[in-house]
Amino acid sequence: MNSAPITRQQAAELLGVSLRTISNHIRAGVLPPPHSLGGRRVYWRSDVFWAAVNDRLEPAFAQKSSPSIARPTENRRGPGRPRKSAKL
Repeated sequence: MNSAPITRQQAAELLGVSLRTISNHIRAGVLPPPHSLGGRRVYWRSDVFWAAVNDRLEPAFAQKSSPSIARPTENRRGPGRPRKSAKL
């Protein structure tokens, strides 16, 4: 197994999500907190990271509907405030 440490940026790229989503997953306990190897850089051991992904994230990704059966997007915001009419 590859034992190279995984950074937050690499984790985001591997999972196809943003850095903010990685931080949210850490805060929610979905991903384990990374360890500091000195300074401000933090890393996961690759085996710990992939174990967390396999145990906690894959079931969530499997439950998402596929794009082929997803409904077309509509105006989800509701009516909102009426627009001002143009004055002549």
